[in-house]
Amino acid sequence: MRIAVAQINTRAGDFGATSQRMIELSHRAASEGADLLVFPTAALTGSCLPDYGSLEGYAMDMGAALEEIAGAAACPCLIPVMTSKEDGTSCETMLIREGGAVPVGLMSWILGGVSADADKAPERSAFEFEGVKFAVTYSYDDIRALVDADSDVDVLLYLPERGFALDDPSSALGASLLEGRFRDDAWSLDAWVVGVGSLGGYDLQVFSGSSFVLSPKGELMGCAPAFEEAFLVVDMPFDGVGATAEPLEPELYDRSLHLWEALSLGLRDQLAKEGDTDVALVLDGRLDSSVLATMASDALGPLHVYAIIDTSQDDAHQRLASQLARSLGINVLPPAVPLPDTHDMQLTRDVVQVQLAALARGVGAVPLASFDKTFVALEARIARGSVATLAPLGDVYRTDVIELAHLRNTISPVIDAASIASYDVPEIDGLTAAETSPETRLQRVDVTLATFIEWERSLSDTASRQGHEDVCAAILDRLCACELARLTLPPSIAVSSRTVREMRVPLGLAWHDVVRSEDDRARRRNLLAELADAFETDDKSPTSDAADARMASEVASILERMQDELGSQAPTNQQDSMERQVSELLGLLRDILQDGGLVSGDVSEFPLGPLTWGSPFSEN
Repeated sequence: MRIAVAQINTRAGDFGATSQRMIELSHRAASEGADLLVFPTAALTGSCLPDYGSLEGYAMDMGAALEEIAGAAACPCLIPVMTSKEDGTSCETMLIREGGAVPVGLMSWILGGVSADADKAPERSAFEFEGVKFAVTYSYDDIRALVDADSDVDVLLYLPERGFALDDPSSALGASLLEGRFRDDAWSLDAWVVGVGSLGGYDLQVFSGSSFVLSPKGELMGCAPAFEEAFLVVDMPFDGVGATAEPLEPELYDRSLHLWEALSLGLRDQLAKEGDTDVALVLDGRLDSSVLATMASDALGPLHVYAIIDTSQDDAHQRLASQLARSLGINVLPPAVPLPDTHDMQLTRDVVQVQLAALARGVGAVPLASFDKTFVALEARIARGSVATLAPLGDVYRTDVIELAHLRNTISPVIDAASIASYDVPEIDGLTAAETSPETRLQRVDVTLATFIEWERSLSDTASRQGHEDVCAAILDRLCACELARLTLPPSIAVSSRTVREMRVPLGLAWHDVVRSEDDRARRRNLLAELADAFETDDKSPTSDAADARMASEVASILERMQDELGSQAPTNQQDSMERQVSELLGLLRDILQDGGLVSGDVSEFPLGPLTWGSPFSEN
C-alpha cells in the first residue's frame, strides 16, 4: 500500500479554500500512485469549535465542504474533523471514497457493536481499507489503550488533536523520534505507525508538522520537515510484498530550537489569520523584552516591529534596549506621553502601558506583552492594567526564556549578556535560604511550578520530589493567590501540555493544601478505597431496600472513622470546615437510612476510588 500525507497550513473553517486545496492534493496523490491520502486533524475545522449558537451553521457548511470534496477527490482520503458532544468536543475522521463520506469512528462502532469491555473500546476506531486494518488515534491514551489491549492492527494512524508542548518531546512528532514514544509503539503493536502533524497556529495552539511513517520495526521510512508544508508519499508493504526503501536516520531533537520556531510560527500565524501584520512592544533592556523583540523580528521581519524604549529604566538598560533595536533593525519611536515625575513605580508602569497603547494605535499594530509563564503564575498582580492583546512568551517558564536567548545568540549574537542576566526571581518566603544563587532559585521556582501545573502532582508529591516543603507550599500559595489578577492578562501562545489558565483556581476559595506525611496519605487512601468498595454491588444480584440500607450503614461507619481521622490529623485552620462537611454527609446518610435505603440500581460507576496521580504522557 502507498500512503500519502498532506501536511498543510490552513485557516480553520475556511471551507471553500481548504476544500479546493484538498481536491488538488488528491489529484497529486493519485498521480503519484497513492492508495490513501491523509490530512492533519486541524486542516479543515481547526482544533476547536465556535460557540454553541454557531454550531448548526458551522456543521452545515462543513458538511457541504465534505460533500464537495467527496464529489471531486481523485483518490480515497481521510479527513479529520472536530465534532461537538455534550461534555465538549471530540475528533471524528471521514473516509472519502467513491463519492461518499463515511464517519470512521461512528461506523466502526456501529458495526462492532457496543462492548461492555472497556479494553475493546479502541476497536471502535478501527476500519479496513483495501484489506488493511487501520486504527485511528488522537491522543496518547488512545494509543496506550490499543497497546494494552494487544489490538490486531496493521497501521496505527496518529492524528494529534493537541499542538506542540515543550514538556512533551513526543508532541514534536518526527523531529523527536529518538526521544519520543512512537518507535516503541510500532514494536509493541507490530504495526506501521503514521503520525500526521497539523501545521501552523490554530486558536492559541501551534502545531509544528513533522509528519512521519515508521515501519513495524520502528524504522523511519519517511519524514516531513517541521514548520513548513510538505507532501509525503511512502510505500508500506505487507507480508513481504513490494520493495522497501532504505530507512532514514532520525534527526536529533533540539528542544530550544523547536520552541523558538514554534513560537515564531505561532505569532506569525496568529497575526496573519486575524488580518494583522505589525506588532508594538516595549523595550526595557531586560531578558523577556529582548527575547520577545528578537522573536517578533524573526517571525514578522524587522519592518513590522515597532517599539518604544522604557525610559523608566536606568541608563544602562536603556542603552541595552537601544543597542538591540539597532542590531535588529526594528522601528523605534518616541513615546507619545511623558513619564510622570514620581517615585511611584506602579504609576510609572501604568504610564508605560499608556505609551504602548498610543504607539499601537498610532501605527495600527497589535500590542504585545513580554510576560513569561513564571510571571503569569506568580507575579500577575504587577501587570494589572496591561493593554497588550497577546503575550507570546506567556506559556514559557523564565528558565526556558534564558535558554531561548542563548539559543538565538548561537545564530547571531544580538542579545547582550547583560540583558540575558537581567531578570527577576519571584520573592518567595524561604527561597533565599533554600538556594544560594539567582539561577538556582529560579530553577527551583520553575521546576516546582511545572511539577504542579504540567505534571499535576499534589503539593505533597511536589514537596516530596523537590524538598523544602515550606518553599513549595509558599510557591503554590502564591500561584493560587494570583488567580484574579491573571484574568486581566492577555492570552498566550500555548506551547505546553497545560497552561496556567487551564489550571483554574475557583475565585474566593478559602482552602489551601498542606504537605501531608506518607503515613497520613496512605491512611486516607485506604479509607477512600473502603468507601468505594462499600458502593460496589453485584450486577447479578437484585437490589433491595435492606441491601441499600446495609450499604449506607457501612458507608456511614467509614465516614465516622474518617471524621475521627480529621479530628486528630487536620490542621487547626481547616479542621472545623472539614468536620462540618463530613458531619453534613453523615447526616444525609442517616436521613437515607431512615427513609429506607439508597437509590436502587447499579452504582458501580460511583465516582470514588483510591487517590491516584500520574503523568499526562506515556511511560514510554
